[in-house]
Amino acid sequence: GGFQAAVQLRLPQKITLILAIVENSIGPYAVRNDDILTMKSGKTVEINNTDAEGRLILADCVSHASNSLEGDAPDVILDMATLTGAVSIATGK
Repeated sequence: GGFQAAVQLRLPQKITLILAIVENSIGPYAVRNDDILTMKSGKTVEINNTDAEGRLILADCVSHASNSLEGDAPDVILDMATLTGAVSIATGK
């Protein structure tokens, strides 16, 4: 939507799109409660809810956008995530 419109309008600002896409799947490398992961930023996180895969990839993408893009740091980072598990808990449903 918005990114495509900005490209089609040929806005003079540099715009970068990073898609943080994950699949919640069972397998030998699946994250389990009490696992400790090292994030892109170097910080470690303890998993206490296995519905965290979206938040984990989002954190790494924000770190990437903040520190790894060519040129200057971005003026704005816009997060348009839908973290459905957290929304359900927050709304009491």
